[in-house]
Amino acid sequence: MRASRRDVLLGASALAQTLIIGGCASRYIADADSFDTSALRSRFSGELISPKDARYEMARRTQNLAFDHRPKLIARCATTEDVVRVLEFGRRRNALIAIRSGGHSQAGQSSCDGGVVIDLTKMNHISIDTIGATINCGPGALIWQVYQASAVTGLTLPLGTYPTVGVAGLTLGGGLGFLSGVAGAACDSLIGAEIVLADGRIVTVDEQRDPDLMWALRGAGANFGIVTRLTFRAFRQDKVLAGNLVFPSAAARDVLGLVNEMPATTPDELTVSALVLAPPNRESQVVLQPCWSGDSAQGRQVIDQYLTRVVRPVAGELVETTHAQFVGTHDEGPSAYFMRWGQASNKLADAALDILVDSHDVPPAARLIIMQTLHGVAARTAPRATAFPHFVPGVSAGFNAIWKDDSGAAETKVWSEKTWAKLHPYMNSAYVNMLGDEGSSRVREAYGVNYTRLRQLKARYDHDNVFRMNQNIPPA
Repeated sequence: MRASRRDVLLGASALAQTLIIGGCASRYIADADSFDTSALRSRFSGELISPKDARYEMARRTQNLAFDHRPKLIARCATTEDVVRVLEFGRRRNALIAIRSGGHSQAGQSSCDGGVVIDLTKMNHISIDTIGATINCGPGALIWQVYQASAVTGLTLPLGTYPTVGVAGLTLGGGLGFLSGVAGAACDSLIGAEIVLADGRIVTVDEQRDPDLMWALRGAGANFGIVTRLTFRAFRQDKVLAGNLVFPSAAARDVLGLVNEMPATTPDELTVSALVLAPPNRESQVVLQPCWSGDSAQGRQVIDQYLTRVVRPVAGELVETTHAQFVGTHDEGPSAYFMRWGQASNKLADAALDILVDSHDVPPAARLIIMQTLHGVAARTAPRATAFPHFVPGVSAGFNAIWKDDSGAAETKVWSEKTWAKLHPYMNSAYVNMLGDEGSSRVREAYGVNYTRLRQLKARYDHDNVFRMNQNIPPA
């Protein structure tokens, strides 16, 4: 039996479709305080959506329905000039500015209340230079779109594991995925960008033209401007050996324990992720996702060494495929969830694993536990080489608590905070792309040794903190 990634990632699209927060049914509300956009419309080539627009209810939603923001204007930009014009429009009105590409902000920061959402989803162009091995893409491009476009050329990028995440948001926050062991984080492959600064200037950035800003974009880019084009150095890859291996519910602790022990001995070519979906009053779904980037025969031997009699799949298989096909194109759609996540050097303590899989203290909601190995190229890059302070070998782990309606939201949040308070002491650092709305101390934790320099650069490029709807770095 072969379980597809669509069937098992996050436990099933059916669950995600049912876990829609109550109160998010369509509400048509005419807002008397909407901005007057008549002048902007005459020189804007994209779409302007106000609360009076019939499209507003769908347009304002992001992937995390736990956040129910109501902006005064959603500007779907078609060009860089559109971005400049709507940014100027918002600044003249002292409006809060939120930037959206894929809309997957864990903290709901790709929208805002009463402000302007600069929506980049329509700017999703992709171009590939097969001779120079570079990929250019717009900020609205999604991971699956880049993977699919590049796969036919034999090139790829070390992007993330969830196909509908925006490439821009992922990269500007670091970007870890199944290829991080052989190619580093997504931001390590970023070699240039076009960016609209807070004062409206359009600048092209690379190592020669502005090395300081280029350094900052590789991991803290959301704080410094609106990126309208990303240029990546691609690498050549034909096939991967990968699959979704399904285990009995009772094996959850053992599977997490296996992944926990792997970074110290795992070759660069192998990255492994474990998913445990525990719906209320139902058996858990346990899935191991190995991805080997190298010779398939060797990969089978290496992976088989880790699968002991205790940890043996009951379904699924390893297949030779493209990385694009493994990640897929599926989209479970929006759901309401609360995420907490951290990075552990070397490995998590046994006590932390016990907290993750505790079957006694459980939330009144579905719980998704994720653990992934961190090693190889991404773990060997010096912490100060980019704004993203690369982690030492270890594991990345955390949970999503996904609730069904408003009645369970408060209790689920309380459980999540209580559980995270137990887990956090076992973590060494935070990962900015996985941060929720957790405050400035966690942002400081995410940037570590680079935080002071980033504050100084923030003061240079955005001293008014216009771009603050993000995991914010305040100007020094």
